[in-house]
Formats: sequence, structure tokens, C-alpha cells
Amino acid sequence: MNLIREEEFQNLRHLVDQLSGTIRRATDERPLLFGEFAREYLESKLANPTLRRSTKSAFENQVRIHLLPAFGLLPIERVKNGEWLQFVTDMRAQKRLSRFFNARKCLIEILSAARNEGHIQKLPKLDNPDAPKDVGRALEEKEILNILWRARRPFRFIFYVFWKMGCRPREILSWEWSMMRWGEPGRTWIDVPARISKTDR
Repeated sequence: MNLIREEEFQNLRHLVDQLSGTIRRATDERPLLFGEFAREYLESKLANPTLRRSTKSAFENQVRIHLLPAFGLLPIERVKNGEWLQFVTDMRAQKRLSRFFNARKCLIEILSAARNEGHIQKLPKLDNPDAPKDVGRALEEKEILNILWRARRPFRFIFYVFWKMGCRPREILSWEWSMMRWGEPGRTWIDVPARISKTDR
């Protein structure tokens, strides 16, 4: 009788071991959800001391307000261009977003990190739904030289610096007259303070 009980006990123990292994495999094989990885990536980005506070805040807003509600419950490997375009359609219908540059940029960053860690094999190509902006055109060199030729001091120097530095319009508009340093003849420079520079340096 004791032998039978011992045999039944061993059979039951073997069955429990099999079930435990099945449960572990099922857990290990469960697809990683976008929300799980996005939250983990967000926390690591917020903890990065080299990033500006405004950069962290903008990224966090995109993730928490837009990306997690839309893609959070999807397996990360299923977040592709079709799902992205459906998100765009929904946001436009709800009039919650008019331009998608920042949301697309943040989503690509998260998916790129997932690819680098081996969670997805290939980074999906996400269509840009925003209409192209009318950004004008770059001046040709002969046009720039004509401007420099006709400009008077000190504007000739300022225009020359704009040209050689490749300044963008918003950067130029943030410059102030007090930044111009008029030294002795032949020595003139522009002092751009850290408070208006892109890198704070």
C-alpha cells in the first residue's frame, strides 16, 4: 500500500514539474508589449543627466499622452506602418493632433531601441503624414556675394557670419545687438551667450 502511494506521489510530482515548465515557457514566449518596453525606455531617458529638462518633458508627453494609449497593448513587433497610419487617422478624426512630426520621431526612437536590444528584427518604415512646409530656398553663392558687396559696415560682417555659420532663421532672430563686439580695426567678433544656444554652451 505504501509502495502504491509512493508511486502515485512520484507521478503527481512529475505532473507538477511538467505543468511548471509549461507555464514558464508560456511566460517566456509571451510577446513583449509596446507599453512595457516604452515605459522602461522612458524611465531610462528621464534618468539621463545629460539631457535637457525640456527634451525629457517633450518626450514624456508624447509617450504618455499619445503613444502608450494607442500602442501600449500591442506586441511591439506588431507596431508597424499600418498601425501608425491608423493612429494618424484617429488623431485627425478626434482633432487631437494636426502635425505628427514629434510623435513619429519618438515612436521611431523607441522602436530603434527595441531593435538594438533584439526585441524586433527590423525597424519599420513609418510614413510621414505631415504636409511639407514651405521653407523657401537657399540663396546661391552669387546672390550672397551680391548682398555682401552692397551691405555697409557693420552689416557686411554680420551677413558674412550668418553665411559661414549656416545660421537658421530662428537662430538669427535670437541674436541681439549687444552680442557684437567691436574691437580695434580688423578685430570684430560676435559673442553668442549660452542662454540662447541650442546646446547651452
